[in-house]
Amino acid sequence: MEWVDVFKFIILITGSFGGASVIVIGVIKYFANIFAERSLKKYELKLENKSYVSRARFDVEFNAYKEISHKFLVLFDEINKITPGYNGLSAKINTDNITGKLKEIKELLYGDLPIISEEIYNFLNSVLLIFSEQFECYKAILNSNDEKKDNLITREALEKLRQDVIDKLRDHFISLDVMD
Repeated sequence: MEWVDVFKFIILITGSFGGASVIVIGVIKYFANIFAERSLKKYELKLENKSYVSRARFDVEFNAYKEISHKFLVLFDEINKITPGYNGLSAKINTDNITGKLKEIKELLYGDLPIISEEIYNFLNSVLLIFSEQFECYKAILNSNDEKKDNLITREALEKLRQDVIDKLRDHFISLDVMD
């Protein structure tokens, strides 16, 4: 058998299976694999940005963050009252109320420590330290220690900090997805 006969035989077999359709199917399969790989990589990137939790864990975490965010925002309002504004500092603030709220949030953070992500806990704890420092400066000023007045943060800085807390908590919940 010669090479010419072999090629004739291959052409006959290809022709019996539809000829050009075999070539077209091969090309389609090749490009389908390329498209599938790209889609898979794109899907994997989306999965990497999410944390999957059970419905029960999500509910527990949601309730913990709900309580924490509420208490933080109430404390922001109290701290805002002792932050220098247009009218200066007011001596009419109930310092026991702020002390109680600071203690309450600290206990809440410690109690929810197993539930809260480490990043969120560290962030909220640092905000709590800023609040404590602001409060201590305020009390020192009330006791006629005007040197501490420069250590008080401004209302603008406090509002930025408030927005940072809100954004951080929102970003955390956006990154969660519930497994069914």
